[in-house]
Amino acid sequence: MAISSVPSLRIIESTSIGFPPGSTPSLTSIPLTYFDILWRRIPPVQRLFFYSFPHPTSYFLSSTLPSLKSSLSLTLANFFPLAGVINPISGTGKDTKYVIYCTENDSVNLTVAESHDDFHHLTRQHARLVSHLKPLVPCLTKCDESKQLFAIQITVFPDQGVVIGIAVDHTTCDGTSSMQFVQSWAATCQSGIFDSSSVPVINRSLLPDPSDLYSFVSNLGPKKPPSKEESQAPPMEPDADVVLASFTLTPDHIQGLKGLILGEAKERSASFHCSTLVVAFAYAWIARVKAHGFESNNKHSLLFPANFRARLQPPLPPTYFGNCVGACLAQIEFDDLASKNGLFLTAEAIGKSIEGLSVGKLRENWIKTVENFGNPCMLNVAGSPRFKVYDVDFGWGKPVMVNIIPGSNTGAMAVADSKQGGVEIGVVLPRRAMDCFEKYFIGGLEILFS
Repeated sequence: MAISSVPSLRIIESTSIGFPPGSTPSLTSIPLTYFDILWRRIPPVQRLFFYSFPHPTSYFLSSTLPSLKSSLSLTLANFFPLAGVINPISGTGKDTKYVIYCTENDSVNLTVAESHDDFHHLTRQHARLVSHLKPLVPCLTKCDESKQLFAIQITVFPDQGVVIGIAVDHTTCDGTSSMQFVQSWAATCQSGIFDSSSVPVINRSLLPDPSDLYSFVSNLGPKKPPSKEESQAPPMEPDADVVLASFTLTPDHIQGLKGLILGEAKERSASFHCSTLVVAFAYAWIARVKAHGFESNNKHSLLFPANFRARLQPPLPPTYFGNCVGACLAQIEFDDLASKNGLFLTAEAIGKSIEGLSVGKLRENWIKTVENFGNPCMLNVAGSPRFKVYDVDFGWGKPVMVNIIPGSNTGAMAVADSKQGGVEIGVVLPRRAMDCFEKYFIGGLEILFS
């Protein structure tokens, strides 16, 4: 099919936003922890917030942009690591120790652009070309040996809407922390004052490392390439034909699926963690695997983040800023996943992997995860319904759409809270595979709940 051309962006302004006058970082050197260094080689997390804004560009520039800039500066003064840079301080190679270096002159790049693409098309749940979404994401630039950790792009669609795009180096912080920043920025933009109750906890001493997990994580690497059989997954299509679509599991869907799973668990006298997230992951994972057309002799893996703040002893405060996310890996044979009992067996595999999470098993879980890197039968999941991305209101209403844009065409999946309640699932696939995924995802719900 013909691929639509991507409308060019007009760059209106590219500037740096620093701290307010007289504001200096409370720390100048923040050591990376074992939870931070785990993400050193991972692409930046890129998220787009779409807002309805039926006004011309000139109105946005004069009435709205100034408050976005001033509130961004106020918020950065409290989330100052985002404006810093990561520098090595000792060691060489994989033994290098890094810190986030912060000064009073730090800033983040803010780009303001204008697009004449179809805003309403980009905010629908149906398949949208990723090539039309990527221009809305800011780039993290590199200067000498230092790389930006955070950048923002605001794109105005005249008389249609506004998109706020952020890119965050995952080494700096996890999704919980980055969304705390976005929520704080939005609240400050509305009130004009930074709420002192939103101040993050920036204290790496809360994460002691007596067993030197930092060195262990730094030296992790895949021990073997995927086998020939594991490498037989259908290749991804060129970027021009890769699409993103959003699917919703409503509260009724979740309760219905959970009832089916728990009913079978009772029959089998089985017990495992069966939450809303487990149910959503299980259902979407099955549709994703079937849509990709894998062979029946494959073992499949689902990799998703798990917040360890409350799992540590003593627990970290919820507002701890940085990374405190471990990898949770669920695995299941294809024949089990695709069987008539597949929903139960898949949910059981995910639930038990969550039950097995503990600080004492971090090494074991990380080794298993790294050994699966490069395996085309592993599905990566980003995001969380707990982030409440649809509550981010800068003063002109809540988002009409929020998307995570993958750094590469990996067929990744993202989850978030849904505007209608329940769970929203974003999927990135070649168009033909997306058509198959939609058939399995929506068709399955129609069969189960008709």
